[in-house]
Amino acid sequence: MTKSIAYQGVRGAYSEQACKSAFPDYTPVACESFQEAMWMAESEDADLAMIPLENSTAGRVEEIYRLIPRMKLHVIAEHFEPVTHCLLGTGNATLERLESVASHPQALAQCHNTIQRLGLQAIAKLDTAGAAREVALEGDPAKGAIA
Repeated sequence: MTKSIAYQGVRGAYSEQACKSAFPDYTPVACESFQEAMWMAESEDADLAMIPLENSTAGRVEEIYRLIPRMKLHVIAEHFEPVTHCLLGTGNATLERLESVASHPQALAQCHNTIQRLGLQAIAKLDTAGAAREVALEGDPAKGAIA
């Protein structure tokens, strides 16, 4: 029987990458929220959940620390996933044409200085991969994503 590991995000999200790195024999299961991923593990609909507690740039993922006391879960392992953010746009986008950038709040926090320097409006999304997909589908050269 295949084991599964729940994570917040869509296919291609950094959390999915972490699942595949840390638990290559488990099937990653995408969830819309951290809470949903944790509920899946708690209800045994998934064997594990990959949940980011902190990162080296923006610190603690506050939402997780609000959820943990409400769950009957505990940390069983740690995994450090190297992340390199990229500023993405459509094929006809330029830095001069960009007006906004979308991404997960943690990625926006990690890239805050660059976003400010470029004078872009930061727009929070559920995850980095979803923000990138949305920008690609919309095709607006004024919109970018961090992923």
